[in-house]
Amino acid sequence: VMQENGRISVAFFGDGAVDEGSFHESLNFASLKKLPVIFVCENNFYATNTHQSVRQAGDGIARLAEGYGIPGVSIDGNDVITVFKTAQKAVELARSGKGPTLIECKTYRWKGHVGPDCDVEKGCRPKEELDQWIKRCPIKWFKERLLNENLMSESEMSQVAKQVDEEIEEAVVFAKNSPFPEERELLEDVY
Repeated sequence: VMQENGRISVAFFGDGAVDEGSFHESLNFASLKKLPVIFVCENNFYATNTHQSVRQAGDGIARLAEGYGIPGVSIDGNDVITVFKTAQKAVELARSGKGPTLIECKTYRWKGHVGPDCDVEKGCRPKEELDQWIKRCPIKWFKERLLNENLMSESEMSQVAKQVDEEIEEAVVFAKNSPFPEERELLEDVY
């Protein structure tokens, strides 16, 4: 809006970030200035290993948007179609000068907060809870939907997967063959 270039910004964060003052300050400022920002909370219900119910009062993150006079919506973050349509609407609002939107995507992390370990084995989360979310795997669900609605065949999916694997491998080779940044670049673009 300020630069009048039609661009928008999207900020991704977890439910733990909602506990911080900068979250509220950002929503307030974006609302006040009608900034073209979409705030996307990936709510997996745990900040490190502390459940949302013992950290946050109330009944959800999306409702916090009301206090700042902006739209807030809570959706199934494992449903790619719902995420797409919700984001599309938020983009339209932002680009039309109507300001920010807060989208709470309810999802779940299968592994630990940091690293490859599964913190269920450490007793940080109940195994039954993890098992329920694994049954709701968004990739498996979307693949089944594409097949059931005849939108893609298995062979088309295999082709796409092969292309993605090749792009990833190409990017890894490029990164490994690239020089490290110069030390003088360390503080560039840091405010």
